[in-house]
Amino acid sequence: MAQTTNVLEGKLTGVWLDIGNGLEYFRCQTDAQLQLTASTTENDTCKPDQTDGAENVGLSWVTRTVDSKDWQITFSAKAFLDSLGANQSALAQFFINSSTLEVEAEFATNANFASHSHPVDDFYTGTGLLTGLTINGPESGDSTYDVTIDGNGPLTFEQVPHTT
Repeated sequence: MAQTTNVLEGKLTGVWLDIGNGLEYFRCQTDAQLQLTASTTENDTCKPDQTDGAENVGLSWVTRTVDSKDWQITFSAKAFLDSLGANQSALAQFFINSSTLEVEAEFATNANFASHSHPVDDFYTGTGLLTGLTINGPESGDSTYDVTIDGNGPLTFEQVPHTT
């Protein structure tokens, strides 16, 4: 089967956070997700008008209005003891010491990987709150951590032409 060259490989997408030291990539990510959601209200349907007649009484389609939009970034990564820059220790210190938990977040393709063949790099950027940090210590295997950033305002999207 022929491989499609336009497919964006998951390993090229990751999370950068600014927790006070500038925007940093959190190394050795094993999974990253950006979820966009909307809260809606269903408008009430009405009984048919008495003048419609029985032959014109059919289904009423539900209509919705958007009340709000939201975004959330989650990612998982391997934990490290040494100082590889941004890691679970930096996030734990930030969570414990920050009164606002506010971070700048970027969910993006990594423009530093010159080998990818798609023509643009995608950048989703916004201010969020660090609402979850779980550090996992399994009996066997590598220690990992999971992070949740809940959007706190709008998320922006930009596509930048990729240059090699």
